[in-house]
Amino acid sequence: MFRPQTYRSITFACSSRSATTVLEVIVSITMLMAALTLSLPLILHNERLLIEQRNYRLALDELSNQLDRLTPTSREELSLALEQLTVSPFVAERLPGAALTAELNPIDAGQRLILSLTWQDPNEHKVALAAWLFQDTTFAPSPTR
Repeated sequence: MFRPQTYRSITFACSSRSATTVLEVIVSITMLMAALTLSLPLILHNERLLIEQRNYRLALDELSNQLDRLTPTSREELSLALEQLTVSPFVAERLPGAALTAELNPIDAGQRLILSLTWQDPNEHKVALAAWLFQDTTFAPSPTR
């Protein structure tokens, strides 16, 4: 009924359990390394995308602010303002090599103003926004409140 354990049966049980534990550790380390190998490039790519998205948003904000400043000006002041067009210090500090260009094209009812902002990254980026300046107020969209 009661069977005493011998030294041999105890050592056999311990040695077989430690071999299984070593195998489990090797498998788990292999799985962890595979997961890290696959996820590290994704994490780095995500970081680059976040930086590019932030820079694009800064460029859009700068162009929007410049258009808001230029559209209410008169025709005489517009040509002078376009000659003095510069990037704000805030954006120039954050976007390396930022350059702002303007293009004024005639259209049927007035003029179209296109502002472009380019900056240098590993890939050179360009963002452009356009505004329409109407000569006659009948063509201008009515303000909504």
